Amino acid sequence: MHEILMTGKVMSNPRDAYLKRLVAPRNIWLNGRKVNNVLQEPAFQGAIDNTLSYYDMLEGPDFHFDYKGSPAAISLMVPNTVDDLARKRNAYKKVADSSFGMLGRTPDFINAGLSAMCSHATFFGRDEYADYSANVIDFYDRCAKEHLFVGHGAINP
Repeated sequence: MHEILMTGKVMSNPRDAYLKRLVAPRNIWLNGRKVNNVLQEPAFQGAIDNTLSYYDMLEGPDFHFDYKGSPAAISLMVPNTVDDLARKRNAYKKVADSSFGMLGRTPDFINAGLSAMCSHATFFGRDEYADYSANVIDFYDRCAKEHLFVGHGAINP
């Protein structure tokens, strides 16, 4: 299923870009052994396949909104109306249902925080070294345009 990445073919959609990022060199260890290719490691197949399904869902009209003339993940939408909130809720429910609620760290997870930070970017301010508000807006813009899967670590590796 994931063999297309081994050809070196350039990918352009979010699903294929995700696969391309997975084959980028990284230092991953599982049960005391180094994992050289995440796509070929059976332990990761379920999560990878579910994430690919998520990107497939993004193709539907329920999962995107118009952001500066291009579609972006609805989880990044800053809701301005009750209907906007309902659209986001319905999309989140479909994503949760796709994994029976077992994958709480799908690509839409951090997007909710990013949209909140973007809508209140002035909170981050600026100083003599950087315009933190602009950084937040720029990062949100990049995530929306490039369909990035932003994750985080909550434990010391």
